[in-house]
Amino acid sequence: MAGAAQALAPDEVAVIDRMETEHAQIDPRTDRVDDALALGDQAGLVASVRTLATSLTTHMRHEENEALPLVETYLGPAGWATFVAAIRKEQGLRSASEFLPWLLDGAPQEVEAKVLKLLPPPARFIYRRRWAPRYQRTAGTNA
Repeated sequence: MAGAAQALAPDEVAVIDRMETEHAQIDPRTDRVDDALALGDQAGLVASVRTLATSLTTHMRHEENEALPLVETYLGPAGWATFVAAIRKEQGLRSASEFLPWLLDGAPQEVEAKVLKLLPPPARFIYRRRWAPRYQRTAGTNA
């Protein structure tokens, strides 16, 4: 990884540094939400959830607009294939059945279509017939 970091331009390093800083803030903010829940502190919970939601929204925007293009540039198709294979091996189909519908929840139709096009036809079928409907039922009961 150190060799890859040396190949980055200074503005690219700044993007990665910003991502690391934002990632480091997520756990403490999640802990504040947990603490407020445990204490029954409704005002603290509302404030903590707002702070967490704002920081996650900002972080995801940075990640999508700045970091992921860097990943794509430096990984290339072969790197992405290796990454996808590692994730499949590590997390398996069970995680995909939960992660993919969550990931695509609220995504524009063209984004969903692009992502699903990356899947083999049987996986797309399973996504549409089982994973997405199950997620929608569960998300509806948790809202």
